Amino acid sequence: MALFFAQIPHAQAADEIRLAKQNLLVLQAKSFQYDREYCGYLVVDARDVISGTPPTKGKEAECSADDYPEDLIAFASYHMHGAVSPDGSYELPSYIDVLGDAE
Repeated sequence: MALFFAQIPHAQAADEIRLAKQNLLVLQAKSFQYDREYCGYLVVDARDVISGTPPTKGKEAECSADDYPEDLIAFASYHMHGAVSPDGSYELPSYIDVLGDAE
């Protein structure tokens, strides 16, 4: 009996995954250290170069990311919830997070 395992490609390209991991690991530590939420965007430019916007420092449970230049396209947002309140829910984006990203 032979077992075959399908090669399942990642939903994201390797460079996107690498950039996200590098930026988010640093920001998560900073978020815990300062007990604040940090937020921002992962963006791509006209040459398909991927980068992250400078992180915006938010409050304990909300963050509205600063605008990014119009020549960039945001393909993901992030919200690092370092501050934890017993009343909060941190596994899903908050209503405030979603509204801020939509603006």
